[in-house]
Amino acid sequence: MKTRLIFVAVVLLGLVATPAMASMFPTYSPTFGPGSGETDLQTILDNITTTPAGDSSVDVANDAILDSYDSNWEITASSGSVATFIIEITANASTNVFGLYDPTNLAEKAVIFNGAAGAGTTATVKIATGGVVLVDGVDSGVTLSSNSFGFYIGGSVGPFYSDSSLNAGGADQMLAYQGPGGDEVLLPGAGFPGEWTDNEFVLAWEDVLFPNGDGDYNDLVLMIESVQPIPVPGAVLLGVLGLSAAGIKLRRYA
Repeated sequence: MKTRLIFVAVVLLGLVATPAMASMFPTYSPTFGPGSGETDLQTILDNITTTPAGDSSVDVANDAILDSYDSNWEITASSGSVATFIIEITANASTNVFGLYDPTNLAEKAVIFNGAAGAGTTATVKIATGGVVLVDGVDSGVTLSSNSFGFYIGGSVGPFYSDSSLNAGGADQMLAYQGPGGDEVLLPGAGFPGEWTDNEFVLAWEDVLFPNGDGDYNDLVLMIESVQPIPVPGAVLLGVLGLSAAGIKLRRYA
């Protein structure tokens, strides 16, 4: 009996180590606050969607990646990852910064966008030899200890991290939405629409500690391409067990 239990454990650990997890990211319903009366996040996504026209296949209330899956990320393309500013609706717009950080050393933060960035601004991020972070080909002065990183916003707020456990009270300040495939979007500054693929994620931020803010997650919205989340092992293991027990809600494709 003990041998069988050990075998099962090995199989499960093998599943956890498997990198091809994109289709297994479950979704959940985030708790939105009362809203601010500004353009809401669903409308923001609908407004950039050209196919289906003005109607994103992503439902912001139900299609966010589980909080336990969106803490740490990695770049999937050798040429780097491109970040595109979609919109920023906040009184802190002129001072907010967006960037990435080393999960093992929070002092290592690379700014991708500063307060001067606006809709349509793009930046290319690459992790070079030794973990050196290049932003638009320029050494950011930040060196990562591995290929894993998290996202953050700071400046006059926070800093708030993609890893909610680093925020006061474990507040979930960032929602991440994976491309549904089939939708075409026209990002600000782009000449033509293109498919929102499954290696592109919209990150939507709340820049007041949740739930004290309005909770609309529209304060800073941007798209990151050629990245993928790195689920924490425990979250993946629970997902595997859930599949075998009662199943999980998988990504919705419309």
